[in-house]
Amino acid sequence: FETKKTKLYHVMKHIDVPPELLTSSRIPTADWPRSLPKLLVINFQVPILTGGIFGSMMSNEEPTWHFTYYHTPSLELVRIAQQEEKGQTVSDNAAKLLLNWFKVCQKDTAMKHRLKLLAYTFNMDEVSIPSWCKKFNGKPVMVTKSCKIFRGPNNDYLELDVDMRAWGIMVKKGVQALIPQSLMKLKFALTFIIQGQSEDELPERAVNAIRISLADIRLGTSWPYE
Repeated sequence: FETKKTKLYHVMKHIDVPPELLTSSRIPTADWPRSLPKLLVINFQVPILTGGIFGSMMSNEEPTWHFTYYHTPSLELVRIAQQEEKGQTVSDNAAKLLLNWFKVCQKDTAMKHRLKLLAYTFNMDEVSIPSWCKKFNGKPVMVTKSCKIFRGPNNDYLELDVDMRAWGIMVKKGVQALIPQSLMKLKFALTFIIQGQSEDELPERAVNAIRISLADIRLGTSWPYE
């Protein structure tokens, strides 16, 4: 969707979440682990460029495209969270790291900044993309200060708002080169990873994954509450 005046944080507080998204037929509500959000919501904020790359892309008060989607926890992760809450031994290092990240990411800045994003384009040679962009394909980047985190009541959701304005200048130039024309031709995947820093946090695993093909942002709607 598009906001015409300013970028939007905490999308979920404006939405009535369907109850079926917050329940599981396989996990009774009473057995849901307290530490595990029922939804992981991603909200990418992409500026609609109206001026120079330094001027327009640093302003909060400007039109913005929002690419917002959600994931539900896998049954495997729910089971691991249940085991951890019962004090049982958990052998999956990446899952333990993720559950700890969920618990402390809003108050532990160092832990929050371990979040990294990996994007991979499958058909880069078919799209008019600057050659210098290609060397970054499939390379993880630390999200750090560009991410704000919001948690819903009763841990119903954890929302990650990622503002591309806060990324490095080369990434901003890459975004400018891709949107909107090239984006409609791209086939790409996005995944987040929590960076492991010790043996008991490795090997790393993808937190989530989404594949997007031929996204036409012209089909997006305008945010109705401005």
